[in-house]
Amino acid sequence: MKTNLDEFNEIISECRRFAKKEIQPEALEMDLQPKFEWLRSVWEKSRSLDLPLLLIPESCNGVGYPEKCAALVLDMLAMECAGVASLFAGHFAACTTLNSLKKQEKALTADILKIMDADPLPVFSVIFPFDPDDSSLGLERINGKNILRGRSSLALNSMHADYFLVLIQSSGDTDAGCCVCLPNDSPGVEIEENARLPGLKINPFAKIVFNDVVVDSDMIIASGGPGEKILAAAQKAYFGFIAAMAMGASRSAFLKAMSYAKGRYQYGKHIIHHEEIQRMLGCMQMKLDMGTAGYLQAFNDETVSLPALSSKGRLAKVYCTDAALEIVQDAIQIHGGYGYMHEYGLEKVMRDVKILQLMGGRNPALHIQVIAQHPVRFGQ
Repeated sequence: MKTNLDEFNEIISECRRFAKKEIQPEALEMDLQPKFEWLRSVWEKSRSLDLPLLLIPESCNGVGYPEKCAALVLDMLAMECAGVASLFAGHFAACTTLNSLKKQEKALTADILKIMDADPLPVFSVIFPFDPDDSSLGLERINGKNILRGRSSLALNSMHADYFLVLIQSSGDTDAGCCVCLPNDSPGVEIEENARLPGLKINPFAKIVFNDVVVDSDMIIASGGPGEKILAAAQKAYFGFIAAMAMGASRSAFLKAMSYAKGRYQYGKHIIHHEEIQRMLGCMQMKLDMGTAGYLQAFNDETVSLPALSSKGRLAKVYCTDAALEIVQDAIQIHGGYGYMHEYGLEKVMRDVKILQLMGGRNPALHIQVIAQHPVRFGQ
């Protein structure tokens, strides 16, 4: 589905109103005492805006909007709570697999179509092969059965997902580029304990263990070349979604700093009239603008052919999460001691952004990967 600028702006406005009404009043309390049923209630209420169906193809009774639209939705939701936004980010990343299949003109199996037609639509979690330190996930053919084994890295939506979409990197002929869909209660699927990370606390992370899980052939969405393309598309979207959440969270911090600076009176004038405060706010605005442009560009398939130009979504994730942390730190500094008080919301934003930095791989490692995987891309 093609969307014009007016449609994007309408979606942004509707999501902003939804977030302020349904998320903002409880966000700080849910950070102190997370209640998973509250997050699920926000998910249910979001159905009025068709958010769970946003990236589902129209052929599967979804809305069929582009991934850039989903990123803008995440930006707006993260302004009130990045933890809530992360539930949708994990779901959206899984839905990109269906869009990728549609672009490749691949048919979905009957079982997958049945899941997509379910009312209400289930919550998805996508499991990427990001962490080389964990036991690698692999799908093998044993005695005529498809057997999934391994242990995932920390997975988003691990405590809330109804289905796991497991993406398996090529490591041989048996599991090259597989994409597998599994119910969370499949025999052999074990969700480990909450990792209790300091941020995104309403949507905790946990590792998923697959102990000789039998996978029905109809639940293998794609393998081989199509599976590799699905993995690449899902990873690119996931990085872009993380970047969008980081910008949304830091957008909130910037607006809080602006509001505080306009109201705080010191040394005979409001502090927003102090040159150093203006410099800090201007720098924050610059990072916010550049980061927003960066994640939007990550969803643009068209690009100019400039030398040494990378269109990889992972770099948008790196820049946006690093810039977001700097924005939040400056916002705290403008607030002075008040910035560290929970009721002002900034210290929560800082913890959330710090976890966003770690999602999809540590930022320094992603810097290295971009060059190491394409050693001859630049300098020619």
